[in-house]
Amino acid sequence: ITKGADNIADVTFGTATITGLQEQNLKSGGTALTYQVSLDGHTLTASAGTAPIFTLTLENATDATGTNQKVVMSLVGNLDHASAGGSNSLTIPVSYTISDTDSNVSSSMTLTVVDDLPTAVADTTPVSVVEGGNTVSGSNLLANDNEGADVTTAHVHQVRYTDESGNPQIAVIAAGAGGSTFNTIHGSLTVHQDGTWSY
Repeated sequence: ITKGADNIADVTFGTATITGLQEQNLKSGGTALTYQVSLDGHTLTASAGTAPIFTLTLENATDATGTNQKVVMSLVGNLDHASAGGSNSLTIPVSYTISDTDSNVSSSMTLTVVDDLPTAVADTTPVSVVEGGNTVSGSNLLANDNEGADVTTAHVHQVRYTDESGNPQIAVIAAGAGGSTFNTIHGSLTVHQDGTWSY
């Protein structure tokens, strides 16, 4: 904020802030968000029904110099966004009012909610198999992965392996208790969507 001759008196959210957010039709789990501003205008709460989704807090709002104001966003619920593959970040313009000792002016900022992507980490722990021995298994394939915020239960979607002829293959794992079984170059591999496997 760049102040003029007069000191900054306050920075607040208000009716215009709520109207601007309503026009964006933000939702959480398909439920439209509603908004409430605190009496001092320094905190805005967005909710889906009775569940809070995010809050915006103006800190140091009454700093006379205009150099120490900042906004803090606390995201405590999910925001609906585009579902295409990859990152689908959401931008949210938010208006606010700056007041000095004798006037008011409107301004705005744009908040970016970064889409949390799942991250698959390679499973490199060696497993020893004795020729003619029993079936073996190892750590769950999902144990070292980051599921991301958009799923309640992660699952193994596909695997890469080398088939009996020495050719690389990519295969989708079937849902259900049986999972999928592949004949690899050295034996039979069974993988389930819950991350368990045997060889």
